Parts: sequence; C-alpha cells; structure tokens
Amino acid sequence: MDEKEPETSVHQNELITSRTELLKGEKYSDLIIKCDGQGWRVHKAVMCSTSSVLATACDIEMKEGISGVIDHDTFDAATVGRMIAYVYKRNYSVETEDEVLAASQLPAAYNEEPEVPKGINEVLIAHANAYAIGEYYHIPTLKAFAVERFDAVSRRGLQADGFVDVIKAVWTQTDSGDKKLRSCLRDYAYCHRFKLAHDEAFGHRLADEDGVHAFTVELFQHTVQEQVAMRNRTWSDENREAVIALRKRISAGISQQAEAGAGD
Repeated sequence: MDEKEPETSVHQNELITSRTELLKGEKYSDLIIKCDGQGWRVHKAVMCSTSSVLATACDIEMKEGISGVIDHDTFDAATVGRMIAYVYKRNYSVETEDEVLAASQLPAAYNEEPEVPKGINEVLIAHANAYAIGEYYHIPTLKAFAVERFDAVSRRGLQADGFVDVIKAVWTQTDSGDKKLRSCLRDYAYCHRFKLAHDEAFGHRLADEDGVHAFTVELFQHTVQEQVAMRNRTWSDENREAVIALRKRISAGISQQAEAGAGD
C-alpha cells in the first residue's frame, strides 16, 4: 500500500503556530531587537535563517553579534514589529485594515464613485513600509506579501487627500530597479487618473513634494503607452473588420462569376 502524501498546509500551520507561541513566550530567546524604546526578544535561529542581513550581523564581530542586541533606527517600531511578526507567523497586522477591506465597494448612488474607506492611505503606507523593511533585511517573501496586501487594499478606492504620502512612502524607499511595488502604485494611480487630475490640492502637493517627481514622469509615460496601445487595438479591430468585409466581397464576386459561367 502506497504511503499517503502528508498534507503540507497542516504541517505548515503547525509550524507557524509553534513559532507564534515561541515569540509570545520569549522562551529560549537569545537576541533582542530594539526600536523607538520598544524591544522584542527573538531567536537567532528563526530570525537569521530568514534574513541574511541579520545573520551577518550576528556572525561577524560587531556590537550586535557580541551583545545580542540590535538597535534599529531606520524604520519605526510598528514596521519593525510587523517584520518580526511576519518572520514568525508569515503574517502581520495593520490597524484599521479589516475595516478598510470590509467597506462596501458599491456606489452610494447611481453614477457616483464608491465611498473610499477612511484611513486607506495609512494602511497603504504601512504595507509600503513593510515592503521596504523586507528589502532592508533581504526577506523577499515579506516583500511579495506586502505587495499582495497593498494591492488588495488599493482595490477599495483612492483617497486623493494624503495620497502623496503613499507615493512618497513607495518611491523614496525603493530603488528604481525594484519594480514590484512601484508598478503596483503606478497602476493604482493610473486607474484613478481622472480623479487625481481634477483634484487641485493633490496636484499642488505633488508638484511641491520632493522625491516624487520621478513617479510623475513614470505615470505620464505609462499613460502615453496605454493610450498608444489602445489606439493600436482600435485600429487593429477596424482593420480586421475591413479585411473581413473585403474577403466577403471577393467571395461574393467569385460566386457571381461562377454562376455566370455556369449559365453560359
């Protein structure tokens, strides 16, 4: 009798559960990560097996490796906490995200845009920060997870007031060659381009904010590319219809000639 394949999801859930309990209990912890007055007692075996940056910090003869304490001052405490939560639980939480995702996407009345959930920009920024700290600590799965969460929230609409802060959080914390989150943000803005174009306050803020001008250029280039592609698709459809009509006329002409020849 063949052995049954183990259910991967069950074993993964058990592993995540045990890691979560390990983080809560702080038992056998041998590393402390500090940020903004907060501290997390973690385990080198867990953290370093996920992050090559932390592994290097613990391996080489640095203050972090000798004292067993890492003082983090690049991101805020909330972002550090989400990174640690993800390493142990393959998930992290953002305050008010459940409310944003639960908000209705239906318009308030006919021909009106759906009401955008309050706090949506703050949630998007939290995911952008999670993506950035994933890059900082070389945790690619955290980056991929943050993009998924960012995309899911963005589908609830766009709030122009404060959206420049979302752009800044993405554009100033990612390299030009790191396209995943940048492309997600660009497509998000493109989908709501008319709303943004008619919001004067957003336009003024975008023009005055340092570090986001490259985003404006990329959005403009993407808009032009989409318009050209749309024009080409329209031309192709018209051209296809013309070819079909021409073929029908030729076929009709051939049939008429055949009938005339048969009559003779």
